[in-house]
Amino acid sequence: MVNNMVGYAAGDSMQGQFGGGSILIKTTNGGLNWFNIPIAYNMSITKFYFISPDTGWETDNAASSPDARLTTDGGYTWLQRTNGMTDYSTVGVNFINFDTGFCASGYSLYKTTNSGINWNLLNDFGSGIGSIFFLNEQIGWVDIADFIKYTSNGGISWVTQIPPPTSQIYSIFFFDNSKGYASDIGNQRILKTTNGGTNWGYQIDTGSSKYLSFADSLHGWSSPFYNIGAVDHTTNGGGSISYVGIINISDEIPEQYRLFQNYPNPFNPSTKIRFSLIKASYVQIKIFDVSGRELNPWIFGWYPETLLDAGTHEFQFDANNLASGVYFYQLTVTDRKGKEVFNQTKKMMLLK
Repeated sequence: MVNNMVGYAAGDSMQGQFGGGSILIKTTNGGLNWFNIPIAYNMSITKFYFISPDTGWETDNAASSPDARLTTDGGYTWLQRTNGMTDYSTVGVNFINFDTGFCASGYSLYKTTNSGINWNLLNDFGSGIGSIFFLNEQIGWVDIADFIKYTSNGGISWVTQIPPPTSQIYSIFFFDNSKGYASDIGNQRILKTTNGGTNWGYQIDTGSSKYLSFADSLHGWSSPFYNIGAVDHTTNGGGSISYVGIINISDEIPEQYRLFQNYPNPFNPSTKIRFSLIKASYVQIKIFDVSGRELNPWIFGWYPETLLDAGTHEFQFDANNLASGVYFYQLTVTDRKGKEVFNQTKKMMLLK
């Protein structure tokens, strides 16, 4: 979507609809009605991005050579611009203005400053790129094997951001440094962050959104993976956020590190574990059974060694698949240099 009214959708036509294997359609009234824009039969638009009602880019990951194209007349004609690309699987494109943009192809991330006339290699990640999104020349995100990587220096260095376990990321969209979305087609949900990707919550989308696009913080559209030919729409930013893992309870800086007793206790089947940090730290929570065996953290929605800000945080532990008995939870806190600054273990009781 270019704005609340103008947007594009692309896909494969069913049974030769519109006379071709691929289609491009456009709306000028917020998706209430769509009309066809004829494109070449051999074009297969995988992902695309429009910076104005008439100017946009598309990529095709099924082509036997790099395929990135520009349109300046609303999709009626396309100019192929791939000079400098070597990887053939072009899977994403994102422009911040007419001249400057980024394209993902295979393992490589490319950048152009002359509207695609030339592309320069920015990074080779050594693994397939799923999607990309840049706010400006310095700040951007990429999806690598369902892990989201973030850069604040134009791609010179990257920090890995881990979404909720088992996520299958397909597209990323950010408004600013803090608020953004990612589609999780494997779990039929849309992930949302309000702190730049440090923590992700989720919103349920029964159609399992594949692609996302937002005109502003409230108005967004998605293409459901399991409902072919449909487009979903939100006017309230997708509604409330549910969290897997930890959430921030208070930004007030405590006087000391602290691990609280879980509540409720005894519990069935879930309980909340609260802890306080006096400064930004790396945090690990481990769960053990009475024999001392550590339980797999990924099963319970926790990912290890996460950087959290100072304040009080809470982790919801779900024991649906566990038997009644005594369990232990352990909090380990390390500073940015890797030095352990706090470690404590407490007992809890599961009664079913």
